[in-house]
Amino acid sequence: MINIFGQFPETLLTLPAIQVLLSPEKFHKIRSLELSYVGEVRFVDMDRHPEWVQDWASFCTILASMKGLQHLQIWMVLYRGEVKELPPAQEVDFFTPLLSIKRPRYFSVEVPWKASPISEDLLQDAPFTLVRTGAIPNLYGVLGCIGYYHVGSTTENDDRANRQIKAAARKARRKELLSYLNPFRHWTG
Repeated sequence: MINIFGQFPETLLTLPAIQVLLSPEKFHKIRSLELSYVGEVRFVDMDRHPEWVQDWASFCTILASMKGLQHLQIWMVLYRGEVKELPPAQEVDFFTPLLSIKRPRYFSVEVPWKASPISEDLLQDAPFTLVRTGAIPNLYGVLGCIGYYHVGSTTENDDRANRQIKAAARKARRKELLSYLNPFRHWTG
């Protein structure tokens, strides 16, 4: 079983890193995967983060290729702002890559936003069970080894500090991922 938990866009690079690190035989023996994404990239801002959409599509392509995958659970949580529903184009960006994942016997996706006008047609033959919670929880963010911060800060100084902490965490996480990947790039052929 693999559990991937993160709140930064680089979280989506974890599965490609695992694919590089494991032999194809071992990679395709993975039977269970859970992704918990507490999104730093707010879905209402996805149009300003096209790299997230591309990384999401790549992540889902890898999931679809996993021959042994039997259990797949995806939790998407938004922690800032009120999102009653996604704009239709962004819902397409999020759900379309998931529609290509057919292998798992158990496949569940949980999102906090309500259905958009296109949801019914888009998800008519979806290979997963969709749970729409309709609520955005009040969460505390976890920044790995850097510490904790409260995402619901109320003062300008707290907001500035949160931005600085998140920027440092993003930079550290990116550096950490690259350090894991670089030594193994010559092994991938």
